[in-house]
Amino acid sequence: MQTIKELSAWRVAAPDGCALANRDGGHEPYFRRTVVVARDNQDRIGLAEIPGILGTDDLIRSERVQAAVVGRPVTHLRSIVDELDGLVGGDESSDRGDKTWDSDLGRHLKSGVEVSAGDLLAQREAVPLADLFGK
Repeated sequence: MQTIKELSAWRVAAPDGCALANRDGGHEPYFRRTVVVARDNQDRIGLAEIPGILGTDDLIRSERVQAAVVGRPVTHLRSIVDELDGLVGGDESSDRGDKTWDSDLGRHLKSGVEVSAGDLLAQREAVPLADLFGK
C-alpha cells in the first residue's frame, strides 16, 4: 500500500524582473513561493507549489498537520484533506494572511498537500496528474 512517508515545505525566492504592481505593492525584485514535497514509502517524490507567504511552511511542518498526513495511504486523499479542513477550519478565517494573495493559509495548505500527494498517486499509476482530477 502506498503511504505518505514524509511531508515537508521549502520556501524559495528568485529574482523577478516583472514590475507587477497591486494594491500591496509590486513583486520586484523577488518573488516567493513554497514548494510542498510529499515522499511515499517507495521513495517517490510528489511536488506542489503554493504562495510563499509567511506561516504556510510552518503550518505544513506543524505536529497537527504532520499527524494528519504522514503514514496515511495516498488513496485516502479526500479524507486527508477533510481532516486538514477540520484542523484549520472550513472557511480558513483563523488562518488568514494580510495580503491580497495570501488570504487563505488553510486553503494553500490543503491544496499543497492535495497536489503533492496527487502527484505521488499519478506517478504510481503512470498517468498525468490532471487525468486524476478530471476536467
